[in-house]
Amino acid sequence: MRRTVVLGVTGALIAGAVAAAPTATATATHRAPNSPAEAYGVKTAAARAAKAGIDWAACPADWGFETPIQCGYVTVPVNYAKPSGKTIRIAVDRIGNTGTPAERQGSLIYNPGGPGGSGMRFPRRVTTNSALWTSTAKAYDFVGFDPRGVGPLGAHLLRGPPGVRRGAQGGPGPGQRGGQAGAAQARQGVRGRLQGAHRRRDALADDHGQHRP
Repeated sequence: MRRTVVLGVTGALIAGAVAAAPTATATATHRAPNSPAEAYGVKTAAARAAKAGIDWAACPADWGFETPIQCGYVTVPVNYAKPSGKTIRIAVDRIGNTGTPAERQGSLIYNPGGPGGSGMRFPRRVTTNSALWTSTAKAYDFVGFDPRGVGPLGAHLLRGPPGVRRGAQGGPGPGQRGGQAGAAQARQGVRGRLQGAHRRRDALADDHGQHRP
């Protein structure tokens, strides 16, 4: 629940930062803040993001995004209930609409869901000529972003107390996994969760005197 709230709020802040025109969102994960303090923090952070805007520039070469895709950052609070506290940068990218200025309707921001998914490759739907998005691309700029905790910019958020397992993150740039090592760590995490589920199932069966396969 909490992660869904944060992803939705981050998407809303990015929408405010890019919106020189109407903005649409390709997901329905927005949820209300959990407390008055968080609601105030979201409003404050959104105003700051809109005022700062995004300094769009060519993407770093090792991110793997071809021109004319541009990249930038949006600064958001680590804790929305403390909007003046620590902040992190969210990586974002965009590509302009392929139609005429008269056809343009705004920006389409893609939230990949997940958890753990990156939306940074969304603008490549245009550069790779995805037939599914051809008509939409005429009317909208495509905007992607790395939700907090995804990619190297947000990896420090995953640090927890010693002994607490964290998901596999990292890689050479936003939206990319850490190759074979990252995949192996992810598989290990899945096996650990499955083993834990089996142990809990067996314990419940023992409590009720049930036969286990």
